[in-house]
Amino acid sequence: MIGIIFDSYTEKNMKILFIAFTLLSLFACKNSKELTEQINTQTDSNGESVQTDNKPQRPYSVVARIGKFSESDEINIQSAEIEGNILTLQVSYTGGCAAHTFDFIGSAALMKSLPPKRSVKLVHSNGNDQCESIVNSIVQVDLSELAYTKETGSEVVLMLEGFKSPLTYIFQ
Repeated sequence: MIGIIFDSYTEKNMKILFIAFTLLSLFACKNSKELTEQINTQTDSNGESVQTDNKPQRPYSVVARIGKFSESDEINIQSAEIEGNILTLQVSYTGGCAAHTFDFIGSAALMKSLPPKRSVKLVHSNGNDQCESIVNSIVQVDLSELAYTKETGSEVVLMLEGFKSPLTYIFQ
């Protein structure tokens, strides 16, 4: 008799534990999704909510080249820093559904100044991406081909289209 009471008691507890665990799992999944949506939503300068994609990504690497400037899809250059022969750009653009590519072009013409100045442009291709998330990326550019002369210490000022401050590049 005691065994029968114990078995029914255990069976009731197992059912209660199963129901509690199932409810807890559903609640946890819902909160995780809401938290992800909150993290990926920011407010723009107009006070409107904007979906963002802030997943850590590898920097996009490109080698600068001399050439004619081409059309570019919209891009916002947030910061630019040169260390050695590498320019690191933090950029943002809309998208999130297609692969985006970058090219970095320098004008063949140098402005006659000391140090000389060269116009440069980051060209962005959005791959016909129709998504509207704000994507933050890092683009690293090997500047070696844009040096005034390929001698250590050779200096040129890069005038980056879409970025306020000139960038001084010293070949290393």
